[in-house]
Amino acid sequence: MMHIMHVIDSLEVGGAERMLVEIANQTAANGHRVSVCVTRSQCTLAAAFQSDIALTTLNRRCRFEWVAMKNFASLINDQKVDILQAHSRSTFAFLSLGKTLGLIHLPIILHDHYGGVEINSSIPLWFRIWAKYFVHHYVGVYAKLATWAEAAGIPKKRISVIENALDLKSFCQAAPLDLRRELGILGDVLIGIVGCGLRYEKGIDVLLEAVARCSCHHSLTILVAGGERDQIYAQACREQSSALRLQDCVKFIGERGDFPNLIKGADFALIPSRSESGPLVLIEFMAAGLPFVSTKVGAIAHRVAEMGIPEFVEPDDAGSLAMALDRLVNLTPDERRERGKAGKEIALECFDIRQKMAHWYKIYAGAMAEARTR
Repeated sequence: MMHIMHVIDSLEVGGAERMLVEIANQTAANGHRVSVCVTRSQCTLAAAFQSDIALTTLNRRCRFEWVAMKNFASLINDQKVDILQAHSRSTFAFLSLGKTLGLIHLPIILHDHYGGVEINSSIPLWFRIWAKYFVHHYVGVYAKLATWAEAAGIPKKRISVIENALDLKSFCQAAPLDLRRELGILGDVLIGIVGCGLRYEKGIDVLLEAVARCSCHHSLTILVAGGERDQIYAQACREQSSALRLQDCVKFIGERGDFPNLIKGADFALIPSRSESGPLVLIEFMAAGLPFVSTKVGAIAHRVAEMGIPEFVEPDDAGSLAMALDRLVNLTPDERRERGKAGKEIALECFDIRQKMAHWYKIYAGAMAEARTR
């Protein structure tokens, strides 16, 4: 039995955080010891862990905080941890400093979920000249991240790609919300759903322009569910929506704790992102049986597009997004249901977290074996 500690800056709602929960829960379900350390303080997803997974918060206030570093070193010694899995580059920087100071002696796996790689593939100087030497194994969720890691100087034998995947039960089994009643949506309109934190990479500004161009936008209500990750960008999107006179068509409904139920109550889904490493939300939409329009960004979107599911468009192209939305809306109800059914079958066949765990256990075993020989 191994003891894996997952380490992350926060447990706010996001792709990296969701994947940490999924891997931790499945590893614990398979009989290994699992713990989680949040180096700062936000723990929105804490309730999502199995009861036997220990959760610790360090409450550090800056990247390199001496007290937090010492407390972390004591924690991993007291809990007899075997492997550390870092779920962001900034978390990995924190652990690398612990290595440099001689406070941490465990193998570190960097699980890279960076979603902006299609916009910014630059390599930070701190990683190139220092931190790369502390990566026992690098796991990217997208082939472009593996290319980034190799360019950063990590040996190819220490690089793997493991696609994101989820425990799909909650999305397959969720009861749909009556969104018309809950949100006061009037008339015989189709309801679309977007799920993302509001920041530039997610392309909400492109979506708004596309909806304004869509020939049938007066028969739609688009719900944008997600927190304000960039308040300036979020405010600009609201102002853009007002300027385009979309207030009755596009509703910003904030972060939701009932997202599976929310999307089961919608008629279709949208992903307008400029850059993604996944995206996880595409798996969620497919598992819920929703037809969708999506930009072709990230590993999951490219793979699903290759399987023949239609209505993928290039990022940052409002015209193409509008035409794809028109095509989807003009399908008959039966045609939309059939498209949603096809996506659900792909989700169940290709993106179940249980299918990915053998890859993780091989990496964990290799890291432990290497650590024993040092």
